[in-house]
Amino acid sequence: MKKEWFTTAELLGMAGLPKTRQGVNKRAREDGWEKRGHKGVQGRGVEYSLYSLPELVQHSLSLQETPLILSSTSGRYAGRLDSDLSTVL
Repeated sequence: MKKEWFTTAELLGMAGLPKTRQGVNKRAREDGWEKRGHKGVQGRGVEYSLYSLPELVQHSLSLQETPLILSSTSGRYAGRLDSDLSTVL
């Protein structure tokens, strides 16, 4: 996974997280998630470290960043790129 910091907006409703910004920020405070100021945003925008998020959220984010492979002939799902490469390597 390349991306290591996620905004509140990116985490809304993911893998059981609250569906509001206030709810996500509250959960982050209660659970002690590592945060930093969001670059390029005025005010109190923050990003949370992938490694301080709950494991289920980390897993969901990693699945989102793994591209899917489609069969070129049928257009059907043919598997995840990482699982297919592991058999080749």
